[in-house]
Amino acid sequence: MSLKTFTPEQLALLRTLLAAAAQAAGWDAVSIEAEGDRMLMALRRGPRSLPAPPPPGRSPASSPSSAESAGASFLAWIRPASDEPSFSRAGAWSVGYRGDLPVGADSLLRSLVEALADHPAPPRPAEPDPALIFGTDQLEIRVTLTCNEHCVFCNSWHGADNLATDLPAAVALLERARLRGTRKLVISGGEPLLVPWIPELAREARRLGFSYICLQTNAVLLSRRRRTAPTERARQDIGGASLRSVGLSVPSPQPPTPAPWSLLQATAPDEVLVSAHGSTPEVLAAVTRRPALAQAHLDGLCRLLASDFRIIVNFVVCRQNLADLPDFVRFLARQPKRPLLLSLSYVAPIGLAWDHRYETIPRYSDAAPAVLAALRMARSLGLDAVLPEYCGIPTCVLPELREFADPADERRPVHVPPDKMLVPRCEPCPWKPRCSGIFRRYVEMFGDEIPPSSPL
Repeated sequence: MSLKTFTPEQLALLRTLLAAAAQAAGWDAVSIEAEGDRMLMALRRGPRSLPAPPPPGRSPASSPSSAESAGASFLAWIRPASDEPSFSRAGAWSVGYRGDLPVGADSLLRSLVEALADHPAPPRPAEPDPALIFGTDQLEIRVTLTCNEHCVFCNSWHGADNLATDLPAAVALLERARLRGTRKLVISGGEPLLVPWIPELAREARRLGFSYICLQTNAVLLSRRRRTAPTERARQDIGGASLRSVGLSVPSPQPPTPAPWSLLQATAPDEVLVSAHGSTPEVLAAVTRRPALAQAHLDGLCRLLASDFRIIVNFVVCRQNLADLPDFVRFLARQPKRPLLLSLSYVAPIGLAWDHRYETIPRYSDAAPAVLAALRMARSLGLDAVLPEYCGIPTCVLPELREFADPADERRPVHVPPDKMLVPRCEPCPWKPRCSGIFRRYVEMFGDEIPPSSPL
């Protein structure tokens, strides 16, 4: 159970209940705010005034101790009941505190327990499907984690919840998603063009009613210079680490994979999203850590751009390629056919990027000016370019980024996923309804760099 399933009205009722219980116990609630899975209460009690001295000849009445007379403050919390150590259990709730408990504060905690004894807990959230992309109507299936590159920011290096390594498992995900009304499918990896049954997966998706299929690739296998399929050793390797090392079983030997270009044509995706992160073999070698494949990466990208496929290019901005942004935009503009869209993603602090965070993840303040300049250059050269919603830079860092922010349609809801957060200064920001927040791990790395809200 989680407080996130409470409606704003239910949260307001809970705050009122807690504030009244605190007041009844002689404490003031300075603030009552939801923090993750609990409600955190900052409480304060002012110093009590001492009684007047008794008249001569009368014995003094009992007076409060010096500890009780002094003011005090502390943090209390409530959360849906769990096995976590707490002060007490109150029906469906646990009550606890942080730090030291001031003298007399135990009576406050008992007051909270009494107030919550019959208060309903948050409803259990619907069981999420790990293959559904949070906040969207898209299903993403990773058909393999095997890859011929080893990018510094790989987000599936440690495994993935949405992995389906055979056709029946993938079709089961399709069927479950269609029951929820999902109509968009993203075929991802690893490198999906290493998997011979993706055309069958696409056909099953069409049969079930999926109206949009996107295939993600790094394009290495599409280079005319590399016609042969990867060796069995490469199939059992995820960028240099064995499948067993990440808790996955090693697949049995498979028949030779069809020619990758034929495989792509048979899959017939509506769009191809190409992960391309540099304009030269040198930059690509630093990002993908496969120098021998860097030129094939560029060749495959150019071949795709010259084809009839609808192409989206995703460039993940990291320390290794930040300076290459303008050259990459010019590289795309020189191609005979332009991509439908260039997406400049900010590296997410997950997977390998988090393992090597200080070598890979730049500060927002360092990346934002370069990203804005690249977006403006792309527009001037006739390229459609955006800053994506989830893997973007919070636009309050540089408000000029907002003219390129996705989604452009303000009516589309924007969600704050579990690995991101809004800070208190986000509350009055006029851009808040269109912002997915800041990565929690970014705050852990660099602190809260979000400036005061700025006008649209």
